[in-house]
Amino acid sequence: MKTNNERINLANIAADNKRPALVSVLSGKGGSGKSVIAYNLADSLSRHGRRCLIIDTDWNFGNLHILANVYPKNTLLELVERQVTCAEAAIKLGNNLDLIASPAALHSGSDFKEGLLARFTDSISTDCRVYDIVILDTPSGMLDIIKLAANLSDMNLVILNPELTSIASNYGLMKLLVGLNREIIFHIFVNRAESGKDSEYIYQKLSALTGRYLRNLPYLAGYLNMHQSVVESVARQKTIGEIESEARITDQILALCKFVTEKLTADTLEGRIVADTNINSKSILVDIKE
Repeated sequence: MKTNNERINLANIAADNKRPALVSVLSGKGGSGKSVIAYNLADSLSRHGRRCLIIDTDWNFGNLHILANVYPKNTLLELVERQVTCAEAAIKLGNNLDLIASPAALHSGSDFKEGLLARFTDSISTDCRVYDIVILDTPSGMLDIIKLAANLSDMNLVILNPELTSIASNYGLMKLLVGLNREIIFHIFVNRAESGKDSEYIYQKLSALTGRYLRNLPYLAGYLNMHQSVVESVARQKTIGEIESEARITDQILALCKFVTEKLTADTLEGRIVADTNINSKSILVDIKE
């Protein structure tokens, strides 16, 4: 496997902002590979010098501890109830990478503590200030958690699959979030794409909807091919970077890592995507309706 030792040469995010940068990983549909993308993004960020914490906010069905092959002593539940500190709840996965596991790892059917979780997210800047980036892996079905995370975060990364149902579900999610915050910005990542051209076409179809009906055009953050190495990494409970996989797959994760760090450290929103007349064409909109 080709290795890429290129280090992302960017200013320290935590030092610049005096708090961790927050990234929410979202999807309007279960089974999108959202947790796999979140885990591999966190791993790539940590390998390139970012001290990263990933928090599994899927209250009842979180599985990041399974992907990482760890058994936690404490979870997000103990943290939001102030039974433990962030440092005590965090599980070390690598030199620069820690995990706070879902309550589901230890507790079956625990009640969702919305008020306590809101208090925790409000205090992430102090509780988790030792980290450069905190990634919130959100559940697909728990809208209270999704809304809380999306409005709190510096970046909202929406995971999309090349199916019409995924496009429709994510459009619905974005419509909900835009209704709460007109200024929210989305970043689309296409998982299981056949090619870069395929991912751009899928992105255009969703952008046609959001641009026309929501007056909101997202960024395209990249794509990941559908490949056996991704399936193998999950089965072996390892990151894509830890197994012998094709260079193009690891390069696609690295490209996402670069995109995230560059957007988080940008001083302005210059380069914001401008609506294109072709995006809103009838041919693109023909098979999807609001």
